[in-house]
Amino acid sequence: MPHYKKLVGEKCYLSPCALEDAPKWAEWFNDLAVTIPLGDEAYIPSTLEGEQESIKNITKNKEHIFSIIALENDKLIGRCLLFGVDLINRHAMLGIVIGEKEYWGRAMVKMP
Repeated sequence: MPHYKKLVGEKCYLSPCALEDAPKWAEWFNDLAVTIPLGDEAYIPSTLEGEQESIKNITKNKEHIFSIIALENDKLIGRCLLFGVDLINRHAMLGIVIGEKEYWGRAMVKMP
């Protein structure tokens, strides 16, 4: 399944999650360098099947979780999510994981 440009920035875009993203998610979430900054999640084992099930649930439940795709090459580099969404007061918390280490330390958005 191709990635769809749901929200496009200057260097990356957000796409709905696809089942094809599951192998990368499992790879990232089993890498302590990626997960230690996430806290307790670092020590929860991740499997391909588990990540596939997560993506199915995300789609089914219409959760606010997106794949982060580099515009330069359409490469899956991470994922982001909105949680604690409060539609009445118009606020939420944002979580971002850049799993592809070659993209660490690179500004993916242009700062003013």
